[in-house]
Amino acid sequence: MKHVPASAFDGSAAAASQMTDILSAGTAPQQLWGSFICCYSHQGQITTYRSPFSTLPAFWRRCGSFIAVSDDARLLRKIVPSLSLDERHLIESMIADWQPSSQTSIAGLRSLKSGEALIVTPAEIICQQLWDPIQYAQASAISNPEEAVELLRRHVKRSISFEVRRPGRILLDYSGGLDSSLIASILADLAHPFTAINYHFGQGIGDERNYALEAMDYLGGELIEQKLDPGQVELDRSAAASLPHPYRRAFVQGVDRAALETGYKLGASRSLNGAGGDNVFAHLQSSAPLADALRHFGPGIFSLRVARDIADAADASVTHVVKQGMLKALGFSRRTVRRDFQFLSEEVRQVAIAQPQGRGNKSVSRLGHGKHEHLMMIRDAEFHLLGFDRGDALEMSFPLLAQPLIETCLRIPSWMWVRNGINRSLIREAFSKELPPSIQRRGSKGGHTDYQYAVFRHHRVKARELLMDGHLAGMAILDRAAIEVAFRDMIRMEVGTVSRLMRLIDYEAWLSAWRGGNV
Repeated sequence: MKHVPASAFDGSAAAASQMTDILSAGTAPQQLWGSFICCYSHQGQITTYRSPFSTLPAFWRRCGSFIAVSDDARLLRKIVPSLSLDERHLIESMIADWQPSSQTSIAGLRSLKSGEALIVTPAEIICQQLWDPIQYAQASAISNPEEAVELLRRHVKRSISFEVRRPGRILLDYSGGLDSSLIASILADLAHPFTAINYHFGQGIGDERNYALEAMDYLGGELIEQKLDPGQVELDRSAAASLPHPYRRAFVQGVDRAALETGYKLGASRSLNGAGGDNVFAHLQSSAPLADALRHFGPGIFSLRVARDIADAADASVTHVVKQGMLKALGFSRRTVRRDFQFLSEEVRQVAIAQPQGRGNKSVSRLGHGKHEHLMMIRDAEFHLLGFDRGDALEMSFPLLAQPLIETCLRIPSWMWVRNGINRSLIREAFSKELPPSIQRRGSKGGHTDYQYAVFRHHRVKARELLMDGHLAGMAILDRAAIEVAFRDMIRMEVGTVSRLMRLIDYEAWLSAWRGGNV
């Protein structure tokens, strides 16, 4: 399992002509990578294959004697008007938010997962996982740091070089963080025209303009600062109306609108985003790598060095890291899916508590805690692929979620990612000559916390109306009394509370679109 796919599928006629033979042999994940969905017929069976981390979703449903497949749930609803809500799945996802699954919030409507094929024969319908990331997590490890650095460098450059195969200006979502700076530095090195856009909401939490300015000065790239407007967000409009689950968040409407307007002015038709970099480059912020080191080397100098590296990277005490790492190694502690019952009704809480908790940990014994957590993070990264709504006007790509890069990263031992007390140290080392000095040293992360809070305050009357008088409240899913109390004290409302209420509004807007027949 040392290989990575030999060729990127670029959608050309030449590449398409080779697809049937490759797919018929069942070797697509070994021979092709890229963002695509293909459908082909061979020896009486029809196969639909979704490449790993394709930006194109694929939803399917059996409809009598035929199978309907589409990337748009609205089209499927026209074919099958009787499609109904899967209330149980909707509630479960409100408790644990989104988890990678073939199930959706529409009963009977399934989603093709990364690397999965839907195989239809006269006798049966089969979903087969042609590409499974666990194979690479279990493969022979890349234990030499120099080899790991060289492979990371090769595959990151390969992925981004693939994005510039077509002419035309690229719009880069740019935070001034490690992942977006990685993309910017390679675009600059390739001399491909691009414009970096930094979204901000003035000074405060998440304002990364200084990092972005310094980095673009170093790289010699063009930077546009775009201030986000809370008034451009419509809380009662779901950007996920075409999807069978509320994947998208309301506040991202402002980001998407700013990107589309800027792209139009610049004549850009493509947008790159560094989302998923934390997942792929194992930004675990956990003692799990120490548990892995203890498993492989036992207590001793090496494991103590790993403990110190984790402590330095996380700004924690070595004693705390050792304690937590030992608990994990001995099986007394493990990462679980966080369950959030805030603002959900007591009835929902009681039913959920009585049910088994989500994702199991069967792979921990085989992989170790650090590798298991890394694998979970990579699977969770698929959420990013459906998180934006820029349509065909600004085609989005996520080059750090490229299959060859993911396969390589999964083979790197978890403790190597915090070498020398620096998070994601290997990727920083791989591009130490290209990355701006300020980014090489940066360990902090920004975000849209202030903007999300501003959106909530700006639309607080509509937010209260949606939550108190909407479909979720009418279905007795929400705790109206708790929501009423929260809205009485807006001044002291914590960031986490705002984020939770905004996420519930995402569900309400999506459900309203579905109930109104607009899905």
